[in-house]
Amino acid sequence: MRYTQNPRYTYVKNSTYYFSKTVPADLRSYYSKSRIVLCLHTKHRHQASQAAKAIQAKLNDYWLRLRLKDLEVPAAHLLYTSTSHTAGMPTISDAVQVYLDTKGAGRKETFHKGTKRNIKYLTDCLGIRSLDQYSTSDAGTLRDWLKGERNLGIATIHRIFASIKAVVGFAIKELGLELRNPFAGAYLPPVVPSNRKPVGITTIRSLQARCYEMNDDLRILLALLTDTGMRLAEATGLHIKDLCLEHPSNSTKIRTRLIAKDQLWHATCIA
Repeated sequence: MRYTQNPRYTYVKNSTYYFSKTVPADLRSYYSKSRIVLCLHTKHRHQASQAAKAIQAKLNDYWLRLRLKDLEVPAAHLLYTSTSHTAGMPTISDAVQVYLDTKGAGRKETFHKGTKRNIKYLTDCLGIRSLDQYSTSDAGTLRDWLKGERNLGIATIHRIFASIKAVVGFAIKELGLELRNPFAGAYLPPVVPSNRKPVGITTIRSLQARCYEMNDDLRILLALLTDTGMRLAEATGLHIKDLCLEHPSNSTKIRTRLIAKDQLWHATCIA
């Protein structure tokens, strides 16, 4: 006698097909038993298969609705609620817009980007609220979040708070609000001076000698930094028109580095 496998999620009892399906673990609380068993009232394999597929499809739809009902609302901290937004009161988003429109006029793009980035730290931690809904304890929460969750240094946290205090304080004065700036009273640990020692002159001279030997673009750039004290961004952002090789303030070594960098730039452009 040839064995015929039962349709998926079915078994046969007394020549009648039954549907059998385990309840998913995350939905057990909705059921009194861990397995669903239903009589399909048929002895025909094809009819049982069709019925089992229909029941499985309905269960999947129903279970999806249950899961979505239990799902937390994404980005719930950005929603306006009665406790986070006061009708008629400007929000932190309004405050930063007022600040940038007024004090940001004519300023560089870095000023705008830096201000928006610092306010985003605030909204990521505390959400978008009206200005009267932030408190000094919220400022402490933001401080701890920046240090713990974002792993930022104390000096960086000081700069972020300075920017936030400026935005909120300016909006309060500009809009004539009778509020206290909650971020002005937050305690920030003092910045501990760095104990890092400067690079010794012997090491610098050795490094410069190696730069002369290798004589490629990165080494010329490094030699320029050690001679002038420029920041990396300042050196890499130099244009040929920025170079004044005959200026009396330029030492022989610095002129040599600048000439080498100038020649390299010309060679690169020609290539």
